[in-house]
Amino acid sequence: MNHPRLFASFACALFGSTGLALADVTLPAVLGNHGVLQAGETAAIWGWAAPGEAVTVTGSWTTAPAEAVADDEGRWRVEIPLPEPGGPYSITIEGQNRIVLEDMLVGEVWICSGQSNMEMGVGAAADAEREIAAADHPGIRLFRVPQAVSARPLERLSPGAAWTICSPDTIAQGNWGGFSAVGYYFGRRLNAELGVPIGLIHTNWGGTPAESWTPADVLEGLDGYEDRLAERALLADAPEKVEAMNRARLAEWESEVARQDAGYGEPRWYSADLDDSEWATMDLPVNWSETDLRDFDGVVWYRKNVSLPQGWRGKELVLELGPIDDEDRTWVGETQVGEGNVWNAARRYSVPASAAGGESVVVTVRVLDKDGPGGIFGSPDQMALYAADAPGERLSLAGPWRYRVSSDVKAQAPRPELLGVSAYGTPASLYNAMIHPLVPFGIQGAIWYQGEANATAPRRYEPLFRAMIEGWRSAWKQPAFPFYYAQIAPFLYWPGSDSTGVREAQRRTLDHPNVGMVVTSDIGNLHDIHPQNKQDVGLRLANVALAGTYGREVGAVSGPIFRSMQVDGERARLTFDHAEGGLSVRPGTELSSFELAGADGIFLPAEATLEKEEVVLHCSQIPAPVAARYAWSNTSEGNLMNGAGLPASCFSTIWNEEGENRNTALVPMPKWGWWWGRHQEKRALAAKGDVDLVFIGDSITHAWEDAGARETWNRYYGRRRALNLGFSGDRTENVLWRLQNGELDGISPKVAVVMIGTNNTDGVNFPTAHSAEELAEGIVAVCKTIRVLLPNTQILLLAPFPYGETPNPRRATNHAAGQLAAAALAGDERIRFADLSAHFLTEDETIDREIMPDFLHPGPKGQAIWAQAMEPLLSELLGDAPVK
Repeated sequence: MNHPRLFASFACALFGSTGLALADVTLPAVLGNHGVLQAGETAAIWGWAAPGEAVTVTGSWTTAPAEAVADDEGRWRVEIPLPEPGGPYSITIEGQNRIVLEDMLVGEVWICSGQSNMEMGVGAAADAEREIAAADHPGIRLFRVPQAVSARPLERLSPGAAWTICSPDTIAQGNWGGFSAVGYYFGRRLNAELGVPIGLIHTNWGGTPAESWTPADVLEGLDGYEDRLAERALLADAPEKVEAMNRARLAEWESEVARQDAGYGEPRWYSADLDDSEWATMDLPVNWSETDLRDFDGVVWYRKNVSLPQGWRGKELVLELGPIDDEDRTWVGETQVGEGNVWNAARRYSVPASAAGGESVVVTVRVLDKDGPGGIFGSPDQMALYAADAPGERLSLAGPWRYRVSSDVKAQAPRPELLGVSAYGTPASLYNAMIHPLVPFGIQGAIWYQGEANATAPRRYEPLFRAMIEGWRSAWKQPAFPFYYAQIAPFLYWPGSDSTGVREAQRRTLDHPNVGMVVTSDIGNLHDIHPQNKQDVGLRLANVALAGTYGREVGAVSGPIFRSMQVDGERARLTFDHAEGGLSVRPGTELSSFELAGADGIFLPAEATLEKEEVVLHCSQIPAPVAARYAWSNTSEGNLMNGAGLPASCFSTIWNEEGENRNTALVPMPKWGWWWGRHQEKRALAAKGDVDLVFIGDSITHAWEDAGARETWNRYYGRRRALNLGFSGDRTENVLWRLQNGELDGISPKVAVVMIGTNNTDGVNFPTAHSAEELAEGIVAVCKTIRVLLPNTQILLLAPFPYGETPNPRRATNHAAGQLAAAALAGDERIRFADLSAHFLTEDETIDREIMPDFLHPGPKGQAIWAQAMEPLLSELLGDAPVK
């Protein structure tokens, strides 16, 4: 199957324009009517003409023209003196032709860049209707850079870029709600405070990593980007070779997919006359993990019949579907309108007028999920259809869709990784096409909201971020222009992501020259990676700029930022910068989210108190504190503030430094889907109290809730007021998160039975497999966390149950981890250790399928053996009569 659209775009990205020598004088798009020139002594005016052509540039405020002669490649540039801020002015450029730039202003120009949280428009954020109606600000001018990629630096932006006057109409123009909400609210505040024109340049792309925005020559000095940089060089220097290679790979893969995917049979499932009345129905958007497809990886086809308003028929439309995990191919009618393969990138496709000629259209989406939750999973407002010339009139596509499973990923040939210029991985691809063409247009500085896409490699982010900032400054030859950024907000991130590390990298970058950061942990949304409140983000960034760049007195511009830690016996004393008005706690809460670690680097919850301008930490299990951290998980919002009500940044005193324990079995990590719902359910049960016995673990413990286990559970534990906190698929890091997020609040059980770790040594279904030593540390952290949170509870720690029908390395690792954990905890008289493995093994150390049907989880017979074997110890710890 051929993809002319894909390869046409690919070729354009590779061969992007470098500025052709033209007879007529031409200008870059950023020099256009209604624009804003950065206030100062001079402004750069440049463009292209015939080689040797004389060009003059004259501002309406002067009679003295600036003159230049186009060089051998047709480029010319002049510097013109500027008047005082204000306007409107005009600028006349003359060569063989004459151009007059009208309605030009002089004021403050800021780049607004990043990924989706900067891209998100006013119309998609909070109070959209009211804010759009009030967006009548002729002194604010908007410039939206078209999204594009390139393997090498370009001189021209993609077509379509132009300055517009800020109004209710222009602020809402463009995809996903129009102009950047953060950028607009930032500019609106500056305009009101400074009383001068404001120019805002919106250049961003959702789901993109910082390396895509960084100049290639800067990346060459960093570790970890060598392979990608080599690919970029090949893309820039040998595009024909790359294209031929990609075509061959894609053709081979598509042939195999067509053979296996029933949707590519006859009739094809995107056919207009396909009868889908027998297909099942699913309400979208939704993660497959929240449906009957929770354990499925593979291909699912969706179809929806959409009635078109009369005025839309025969017109170009825009289709938005939100993010799709992992890959999609989308048709309107029988016309393919797009495809994507970045799981968290919002899909936005142009629908040609020829596909929208009837009273209705059928939208078909083929989704391939290779692992993880899967599905069309964004927010309802991200699923819409609208006329390209009327983006404000949106037809929602959220709700019921027909769907049908096509093939299982285990039988699906994996899609080949095509070598191409990508916004999501090719180094410098966005810098080349969306930043470099703006140089040398005068700017005051930049604001930035990005980092979510780098959460899988947070330790690289700090040097990368610093290098990117310096790369931009070098390009503009402004070595210290202001660079202000929003720290990413807590969110229920996908497995394998460490957004806390990105936040910490952003915090540590504050010592870079002339930068500033605003914390957003108090205005985020754990269930929406695109929080609606963009007003406060823009306001906070504007206040940083007003204070840092313009010297205005605007009060506190930052929440508390960690400064130092001093050990005082068993306590640690923390001090903070930006504690204006004193340290405080969010109203209605008690200070929390602090942890301490000893020499082993294992962090445990710490009791935190405010003493004057310090936070004092203590943990009964850490007699000699070495390190501290705060709000250290993907979802931790924290509650420490200053007197101005601004939140503190998360921090770790030891992250990414010598002495840090990098064992991922110790990092609290939540999950989503059914797991999150079960967590809320168990928190609610715990809050009722009245629990004498609690079981904590993974699917082995979870299975006590199966129907076949009910009789044994009721017999042994029914009278003991037992609570089951077992979660299928959990590892030590998941249990640590649950314990620190309320599952033990409200209860004081006499005994906690703990068995966890089997999944930690599984490297097939999880990103990493932990060693015996790493797993042991995770088990120790779980037990010590329970000791901190439930100091009067005794713990019965069970060794992980044997895994596999016969002896195997994973079983041996689990067993060794249990023994190591027991040894590490031997000095605590409130922790007892028991290894019940022998009760499940035959003399030759095999497992009887009748006892453990899948050679891991006890069946009804195995659960009876488990309960009976544990009963003497449990009865002793509970102080009651054993069950006979």
